[in-house]
Amino acid sequence: MEVKRYSSTLYKYRAFNDQGFNLLGKNEVFFSSPNRLNDPLDCKLPLLYEKGTLKEIYNKNFENLNYIAPHLTIEERKKISERWAKNMYANRDNPVLTKEFRKDIADHMNKTIGILSLSAVNNHPLMWSHYSNSQSGFCVGFDTQKLRQFIDKVFMNGTHILHNYVDYYSEMPGINPYTMSDDIIFKTMVFSKSSPWAYEEEYRLMCADRPDFVLTLDSDVISRVLLGPSCAQDNKQKVVEILRSRGDNVLLFQAFHKDLEYEIAFEKIEYE
Repeated sequence: MEVKRYSSTLYKYRAFNDQGFNLLGKNEVFFSSPNRLNDPLDCKLPLLYEKGTLKEIYNKNFENLNYIAPHLTIEERKKISERWAKNMYANRDNPVLTKEFRKDIADHMNKTIGILSLSAVNNHPLMWSHYSNSQSGFCVGFDTQKLRQFIDKVFMNGTHILHNYVDYYSEMPGINPYTMSDDIIFKTMVFSKSSPWAYEEEYRLMCADRPDFVLTLDSDVISRVLLGPSCAQDNKQKVVEILRSRGDNVLLFQAFHKDLEYEIAFEKIEYE
C-alpha cells in the first residue's frame, strides 16, 4: 500500500462512547456497512448494465454466475444467463426497473462489505464537529507504516482488506461493466465520493466479506491521541488513565482554537 498524498499518520475521530473507549483501551476499530456512513451515496455509483448489447449482458451474467453459483452446471448457468439477459435487455429503457436493479446492488454491498474511514487531516473544524460530538470527543492517530504492516499480517491470516485513498469527483462516474475489469469496478464503487467531501482527505480500509465487524489492531499502530477543543475535564482524565495503563508511550495532545484565527492547533500533554 502506498499512501500517495498523506502524512505518516492517519486519524480516526471519535466521541466518548463505547466504540471510542474500546479504540483507546482495546485497540478495536469498527468496520461499518456502507448504509451506516453519513454520505447517502456512498458505494452507490450506477452500474450501467443497460448500456450493453444482448451478448454483452449475457456474457457478464454468465461470468457473475461463475462466482456466485459455482455449484450449477455450465448448461444451467447458460440457461439462467440467457433468461436474465433477455429480461434486462428488454427492459433496458425502463427507469423503474433500472432503479430497482441498482437498489438490489446497493443492498448487496450493505450486506457484504465493511468500511473503516480514516483521514489525513487532524485540524479541520468540520471534521472535529461532525465526527467527535461537536469537538468534545477525541482523535486517534495511527502510524501509517505500522498500519500497513498490520494489514499485511491479517491478510496472511485470511482477513482480506483493500485500502486506498478516496478519489473525489465533481461529476458522478458511471461504471460500464463491459469495458472495465471487475477489480476496477469494485475499487471505483468503494473508493469514490463527490467533491464536496474532499476536505476530509479520506483514506479507506474495506473488508470484502464482513459488514459491521470489529477488528483488533496491534497496540503499536496507535501513535497519538488528540483531545477535542471542547473535551470535558473528566473525559480528559479518563484518557490519561487509559494511556497510562497501556504503557506504550502514546503521545497526547490538547486541541485548541487559536486567538483571532480560524485555526485549530495542538499542545502536548505530559501525563506519565
